[in-house]
Amino acid sequence: MLPGLAAIFSLVCHTQAAAQEVTLEVSGAASNYSELFKELAESFEAQNPGISITVDNAASDQSDALQRTLRAAVIDDLPDVSFQGPNNLRTIVDRGVVQPLDSLVSSDPDWTAERFSPSVTNSGAMAGQTMALGVGFSFPILYYNADLVRDAQGGTAGLPGDWDGILGVAQAVNEQNPDRMGIYARFQTFYSQSVIRTMGGRLGDESGEVVTLTEPETLAALRVFERIGALGQAQNAMTKSQARQAFSAGQVAIHLDSSSSLRNFLNAAEGNFELGTARLPLAEDGQLATSGFVVVMHTDDPARQDAAWRFMKHVVSPEGQGIIGSRTGFVPSNEIAVQSPDILGAYYDTISQMGALVDSLPYVGPWYLYAGANNARIASIMDDTIEQIIAQNLDARAGAEEAQDQIQALIE
Repeated sequence: MLPGLAAIFSLVCHTQAAAQEVTLEVSGAASNYSELFKELAESFEAQNPGISITVDNAASDQSDALQRTLRAAVIDDLPDVSFQGPNNLRTIVDRGVVQPLDSLVSSDPDWTAERFSPSVTNSGAMAGQTMALGVGFSFPILYYNADLVRDAQGGTAGLPGDWDGILGVAQAVNEQNPDRMGIYARFQTFYSQSVIRTMGGRLGDESGEVVTLTEPETLAALRVFERIGALGQAQNAMTKSQARQAFSAGQVAIHLDSSSSLRNFLNAAEGNFELGTARLPLAEDGQLATSGFVVVMHTDDPARQDAAWRFMKHVVSPEGQGIIGSRTGFVPSNEIAVQSPDILGAYYDTISQMGALVDSLPYVGPWYLYAGANNARIASIMDDTIEQIIAQNLDARAGAEEAQDQIQALIE
């Protein structure tokens, strides 16, 4: 090649390479997961020359991440991609700063059932559209002291698969062990929403504008909390820390808590009692509300969208999910990673208590949020209502009717 042509060719190649180089701005959801987001970015960059990731991990927690996102939207300084709490998704979607992902999913030849399970998109669905991809999940499960449960059932260590059976075991524990509590349930929105939805109940309609707490299935779920209170929790109210300590000390037989607490409960139970776990009882159409992380796209620039999608896809790929599962207490959103022996399957097989978490994955759904900007106040109303029902100060129907009127008045 002639020297002049060689120089021109070199210049063209350099220009094309420069044009392809993209630096994505990514916002993490909580500063205590800085190393996780850093590892996800580095593993992506190693596979995608020409795309660099700059991660902002300044947010102290998910609430702070939401507020930073809203402020950035006001001054038109949004990152290309951000990680958010599922309970905050509707707030940013309603602001119009999140890009729908359905067309990207449907047009991507790499998005197949062999690499991505439905739980990845189901957890980020809203009003019939995929607005986020699930990254890592935490959802309510039942922890139990298998020694106490075995004694209460005459030698059977596993929990029954329905609430009547579970509460029957709790009652038997109470009768056999007056100094122990058969069951204790956390009642904050994360837990009450899941119990309601696993039983086929609804908090509201699809639009988020009509409250439905007095429907039969929802009332049945609220009565579960009422019955739990009558079994002893009404007389033994505890904070989150106190309840966890009581369970870890063997003073509570069955405890409703988050899946992300598994490692802590395993450590506490070791050498003291056999720890069991169970999925929440599920109706045929039941769903679990999920906490944890989702990832959303903000950029509307086509070139940056392509790079952003590639990064988001990496995070929820089996390989990226292997990082999530091995570095955090969250359950990976992608069942393929959990089922693959060479990624997480073999590791999870060594922990029998992981079974309840894996069994829950097919039932994960998006966090239900009402229309408008008052979901934080609505969550407080629900928390107070469930607490009063457990304390036996309200029966389930009276609590549902009172909360429904209060919440309906807050929907804009």
